[in-house]
Formats: sequence, C-alpha cells, structure tokens
Amino acid sequence: MSKQPPTDPAHSAAFASKRSALVQRIADELLAAGVAQVPLRDLAARLSTSDRMLLYYFKDKEDLVLSSLAEISSRLAATLGSNFSAGKSSPDAILKRILPLFSSSSVSTSLTVWADISARGYRGEEPFLTLTRESVRWWLEWLEQRLDMNPGKERRDMAAAVLTVVEGARQLATLAPERAKHGVALLARSLAREAEG
Repeated sequence: MSKQPPTDPAHSAAFASKRSALVQRIADELLAAGVAQVPLRDLAARLSTSDRMLLYYFKDKEDLVLSSLAEISSRLAATLGSNFSAGKSSPDAILKRILPLFSSSSVSTSLTVWADISARGYRGEEPFLTLTRESVRWWLEWLEQRLDMNPGKERRDMAAAVLTVVEGARQLATLAPERAKHGVALLARSLAREAEG
C-alpha cells in the first residue's frame, strides 16, 4: 500500500516537487520506449530506485501511469499551441500543416505512445480505453475550434473527417509514405471542396 503525502507544509512542498520531477522523468522514459506503460520494476530500475519507493509518491500504479501520460499529453498540446495560431483555417490548410508536424521528431515520439494507448484502449483495457475516448474528444474539439466554418453539425462532421484523414495518414505513412502523401493530397482537395460548398 502506498504512503499518503505528508501533511506538514514544508514536507508537502518537497513531496510535490519530488513527485513532479518523477512524473517528468517517467514521461521521458515512456517516450523513449514508445509505450504507454513500462513494468514497474523495470521503470524503477531505469530511474535508479525501487518500485516501492517509486510508488511512495503516487496513490497506486494507475495514478503513476495517468500522471505520466497527462504530462506527455501536456507537452504535445504545448507543441501544437506553439505551431498553430488561435486563428481559423480551411480543412486542407490544417491538414497541410498538421501532417508534417506529426512526422517531426518533437511530436512523433508522443504519437507513438498514444498509438500504444489507443491499441490498449481498443482491446478494452483500462485506464487506456477511457484515455482513448478522452483523447478523441479533445482532438475533435481542438479541430472544430480551428476550422474556418460556422459552428454546427457541418463543422463537427468536418472535424471528424479531418481527424479520420490524419489518423489514417499517420498509420499509412509508416509503411508507404509516398502513397500516404498522394492520398492525403487527394483527400485534402475533397475536403476543401466540401467546405466550400
């Protein structure tokens, strides 16, 4: 059973600082491994500590996993925020900007971890199923806010269409990058026509 955080203010601050540093390091390890979860004993060894000491700073193993994945998600959101302005764009313009970004080293490692989360979620594993649903919801809202279309069903549907293209292109790009490139160009033109009319 994991130990609860100390109640003394000075100790609480030190506890929170140590926990935050561990979350950063665990997130780095998950990104390096390209997975959503590393066996606790292996993770502790990589961090030069024991699994018992590692869990001291978390409620349980699920808390450790969720906190670390939240950090990875936060980093990805920050990268997107720095590469996309608050303005709105057409569906094809968003695709042309987001796909090269997804293949960049600053983002691709995060997406590899999220691919593992999705795969586990599709199999019904928790907390990955819940995380996958939340991730899809977040992406749809993020895309909707950036589409140069009037709010409503058409914009929601277009956000789903753009996300479908992005997800498919990301998977195909791993195995057949040239085919993915041409396929995305074709779909981007189709989405542009649909948005116009």
